[in-house]
Amino acid sequence: MDGNTGIIFVAEIEEDVAGFIHLEADTTPSYRSVAPHKFCVIVDLYVKAKYRRKGIGRKLLFTARQWQLENNLEYIELMALGNSSEAIGFYENEGFSISSIVMRSD
Repeated sequence: MDGNTGIIFVAEIEEDVAGFIHLEADTTPSYRSVAPHKFCVIVDLYVKAKYRRKGIGRKLLFTARQWQLENNLEYIELMALGNSSEAIGFYENEGFSISSIVMRSD
């Protein structure tokens, strides 16, 4: 990783940007109570509406998994908004599961 901890992959269809995925390598905090892990974070995944449900997101996730393995990262993590059932369903269909819940108070 040598200081470059992130990358963006772009999906194009006939010279049109159909979508992208932004990945970052990260590590768990160096606390005694936390087992150290190096992992991949999906910072953002976006597919234009007209290209959705055509396999673009799946291909971008495949690319993320390849990058994860090439960089010896243990797993892939992402955050999805709790009210985004379409996104959550997509990620669950791709093998992701909920591992934590973030709660907020305004």
